[in-house]
Amino acid sequence: MNKKIIGYSLLLIILITLLAMQVTRMSNQYSVWKGNYDFLESENKTIQPWMTVNLINRYFDLDYEYILEKLDLDNTKENRRVKLQDYCGDCIDYIHTLEND
Repeated sequence: MNKKIIGYSLLLIILITLLAMQVTRMSNQYSVWKGNYDFLESENKTIQPWMTVNLINRYFDLDYEYILEKLDLDNTKENRRVKLQDYCGDCIDYIHTLEND
């Protein structure tokens, strides 16, 4: 009987821990989404280093191939999801290139 209680208790602890981790992750993702949404709804129409290639593609209507070519990257699913700043630091030169073309 005691082994069952210990087993169920451990299972419950694991489930609560996983739930807490998921809630934390969702909260962080919501904060990022909210910040992005607020920026995109504003009048500011500039490419920012925190933007992903996917977001630039959708928001600025630029082709994936064009953006990735400017960043000298392969056209892969992973490369479309990473932020510009992860590719090139502050990316000022790349951003100006994308905005001016």
